[in-house]
Amino acid sequence: MSTEKMQMRTNARLVAKVLTKYRDTFYALKELINNSLYAKATRIDINFIPSECDEDSIHYHPIDKIQVCDNGYGVSYADFNKSIMEIATDNKSEGYGVGRFSALQIGRCMHISTTAYDEISKQYTTTEVEFNIQQFQKDDLQKKEFDVKTYITESPHDTGYQVEISDLYTYDEKCKRKNKLSKEFTKEGFPQKLFESYPIYIFEGKVKFYFNGIELKRTDFTSENPSIKKKSYTDIQGRTHEVIFKYFSLKLKDPKVRLFLQCLDGNINYTALELTYNSNWYAPSLGTQFVLIESDYLTRDFCDNYELVHFSNKEWVSFSTFLKKEIDEHYKKDNVKYKRFLEKLQNDKSYPFTINEIENNSLSVDLFNQSAFIIEDDLKILETGTNNRSLIYTLLRKVIDDGNISFIIEHVMGLSTNSKAKLIELLDKTNLEAVVNYTSSLAKMEQALEMLNKITVCEVDKHTEQFADISLLLSRNMWLFGEQYMGSIAIEPEEDICRVLDKLFKTYISYKPQQKKYDNQIEECKRKIKSLSSMVFYSERKLSGNEKDILCVVMLAPSIKANQYDLAQIDNYIYQLEKDNTIVKEGVRFRIYFVVSMLADFAKSQMSSSSSTSDREPFLYKCRNQSGNDIKAYLLEWKQLVKYNKELLAYASSSLKLNKFDVEAAFMQEYSDLIEKKSTAQLHVVK
Repeated sequence: MSTEKMQMRTNARLVAKVLTKYRDTFYALKELINNSLYAKATRIDINFIPSECDEDSIHYHPIDKIQVCDNGYGVSYADFNKSIMEIATDNKSEGYGVGRFSALQIGRCMHISTTAYDEISKQYTTTEVEFNIQQFQKDDLQKKEFDVKTYITESPHDTGYQVEISDLYTYDEKCKRKNKLSKEFTKEGFPQKLFESYPIYIFEGKVKFYFNGIELKRTDFTSENPSIKKKSYTDIQGRTHEVIFKYFSLKLKDPKVRLFLQCLDGNINYTALELTYNSNWYAPSLGTQFVLIESDYLTRDFCDNYELVHFSNKEWVSFSTFLKKEIDEHYKKDNVKYKRFLEKLQNDKSYPFTINEIENNSLSVDLFNQSAFIIEDDLKILETGTNNRSLIYTLLRKVIDDGNISFIIEHVMGLSTNSKAKLIELLDKTNLEAVVNYTSSLAKMEQALEMLNKITVCEVDKHTEQFADISLLLSRNMWLFGEQYMGSIAIEPEEDICRVLDKLFKTYISYKPQQKKYDNQIEECKRKIKSLSSMVFYSERKLSGNEKDILCVVMLAPSIKANQYDLAQIDNYIYQLEKDNTIVKEGVRFRIYFVVSMLADFAKSQMSSSSSTSDREPFLYKCRNQSGNDIKAYLLEWKQLVKYNKELLAYASSSLKLNKFDVEAAFMQEYSDLIEKKSTAQLHVVK
């Protein structure tokens, strides 16, 4: 045995990524397991070493140590320095190399022992090192030396990697949430959770998982013996093949169907291709289903060519059609309940979708149908003909259309805890509500912008009454003045602020054009427009702590063409506001928008020459930020405000289309077994 002092090489700024990186301790443990899988381990042992401390002791913890051991390729002594002691540097080709330190989220101490073949010494080496959480909380981490012990054996040795976690975090209140051993860390619950995380590995025996010395097997997690069906398939060349379908019902929470196309490699069947199946013949109440499909027809080459299905791969088209037909027939008999429910639901006068919407097979319709099925299981509102089902179905559709899930589910529907969880999970997993909600919000914003355009730009004379009350439109659409006001509700500032701003407006801003004296009236204005006067709108937005943001929109009379006279008024307004130390003080931000129908050439020249104007803050006219003051004044035309926001919404709409496509694609890839755009069966490859 030899001992060497090694220093950790790291980017100190990224060390924090090691600590409490994962959402809880189970996910941190999974990172260690994933590292074992990456190391091509065929056996992974997870051991909970029980505490020897008396249960009555204040220091009692049910688990003393946690071990994760594998038979992967390990790390040799020659590679140890780079592979283990180097963390969060640019030299890491895959991530930061912090995954192995996830153990420090579970316990304060971790011991690593790894065995591998050393290409330099041509021997098998076992290398050990120990880390403590306190070492990672000091600034001199790179200067600290660690004792690295090495053993050399001349004979062949089993390779592998072992992590032992000790001094585990407790459940007390002082312990950070992410460090507390999550509910999965029990002898009773851990095997099930492990299977839910790695079902295929355990189901097919690809990797043998052992928990406290006992192997986790497929039979531990299946609800019953598989239903086995043999079918004949005739390929496009006219040859007949036997195809074996093995249907397994699993003890998992998520309702889904997975198909595993098996190829023969020697005497072992392995999964060459994984598919999701979805159809209205399959209902969530059937639970998780795994279907193993075996046939001499399934070869590696055939499965590798699945991507060609969209390029008229006739073999794949034919076989996938066969699969869908046979699996449909299997689930039809178990899904009579759901079929009857849908027929009754869609014929009910309370059903909130039209025939056209049903025929279009929208994602929203299918999501509603399955959500309604979950509700029916609990409330029996359709079965009993309860009078309030129309309200419930309307609210449910609104949930799907607007995304206000939690409130309605928690406070209106009256579901059981289990059904609430199922419904929220169903809706949350799709991410559909977020997309639909964003779509709905975007549509409302576009409508508001179009109305603003009509009132202030293109049809002012037709909307003089609306212009006179335009502050109402602005109060409901404060996002027009920046994304920081998105979702803000107009709140009137305190009385002192309003009083000062009102006085400034009345003193320095003309109510109407001064045509004779200053020639600042738009010549082509109609009489109805000339009758409209300047107005002002205020709103307050709370920031962090005692800080707040005051938005003031000064709307010059729509017949004004702002020139030297108007700019002088605006300058005086800003100057006098800056001098007023009763409301202008540290922690109070003023954002003042002066909006006009038209800027005269002089005003345009001033704006273009302003050194403060930038792409980052378009329309910025004056900035006062000194001695605790924070005042910014903007000057722009109504048409500029409309155009600028139209461009932003156009970009958002474009992004939304891409986002919606990505969301639906990802959803259909991962959760297509829950909701499907079409009522016919679908198969999707799991990549």
